[in-house]
Amino acid sequence: MLTGWRVEVETADGFLAEAPAPPALEEGGQILATILPDLQIERPPLTRNAAAHVHDFITRLQARRLENYSIKEELQFGPPVLRPVLSVIIPLYGRIDLIEHQLAQFALDPVWAQCDLIYLVDSPELWQRVAWRAEWLAQLYHLSLRVIRGNQSGGYAAVNNLGAKRARADLLLFLNSDVLPIAPGWIERMVASYRQRPGIGALGPKLLFEDNSIQHAGVGFTAATDGFGWDTLPYYKGFHRHFSAAAQTRPVTAVTGACLMVDQSLFHRVNGFDQGYIQGDFEDMDLCLRLRRAGCQNWYDASIELYHLEGVSYPQAQRVRHATYNRWLHSRKWSNEIERLISQNGAPAMTVAQISA
Repeated sequence: MLTGWRVEVETADGFLAEAPAPPALEEGGQILATILPDLQIERPPLTRNAAAHVHDFITRLQARRLENYSIKEELQFGPPVLRPVLSVIIPLYGRIDLIEHQLAQFALDPVWAQCDLIYLVDSPELWQRVAWRAEWLAQLYHLSLRVIRGNQSGGYAAVNNLGAKRARADLLLFLNSDVLPIAPGWIERMVASYRQRPGIGALGPKLLFEDNSIQHAGVGFTAATDGFGWDTLPYYKGFHRHFSAAAQTRPVTAVTGACLMVDQSLFHRVNGFDQGYIQGDFEDMDLCLRLRRAGCQNWYDASIELYHLEGVSYPQAQRVRHATYNRWLHSRKWSNEIERLISQNGAPAMTVAQISA
């Protein structure tokens, strides 16, 4: 005798068969892990109905998952900075040891005494270990910082939005936990660069791999290799850090959220990061395009350089699944705008193959 849900099949000649159905899933993470591989298997072009169905379902799932998302606990270590020049918002997910590497570098730069430094723990099960490390490191390096945890894991967009609501400065810097400075002084230069550009939206620096090749020098878009939608195009990725074309500070379509500076009031005016994306990619691209739509210009500053280890706390298989959906969602929202930008400005030569040709 079958229990629970069952599937019945009846043939044209009246033969009836039944089989147990898979158990119903209720936890959001398990549901996503089940349906996202199927989205990846269904090769483009996706049918219009399938795309709408998957999107509508995940939108409802994300909204339900985050409807009660809030701050569970907030701790201040060291005396709070009363009038900070900058609030630096850094999510911690999985690799909590990265806080030690960052703070060892930050301690070498006296400007951090003027910064509101916020670490947001997006792995709630690691909260006690993070709080202990933060207290010890704040004492060791004589730094002021806060650690905040939500009542659950929120994902990139939600946890950064939560941090922005608690920021004390008029200027925000969203920074990944695996971004490390090359030398002191970069915060001051980045703040000055932002403030000298009227009408600026987001500002990003040059990010480097460990071998001193370029990871990001601003970001544009290119047609996806599988023929569906638009993928990101990190400008001059793989070139040496001193490549001449990447040494020009200039307006760009977008900058990566690994290190992104934006005015706090502007960030809230465009409604922050879109929480409809699944943690992975494209939340930062979506923000930059909304800043452009609001009449702002995004900038890349070539004079500011940092290392970015990229993705060390995010399992690659999970990231690929999430990024597939996020690319689909982003292309669905922004294809017309991206096509218009490329039509107006052309697609710049930003890869080794293009420049060699």
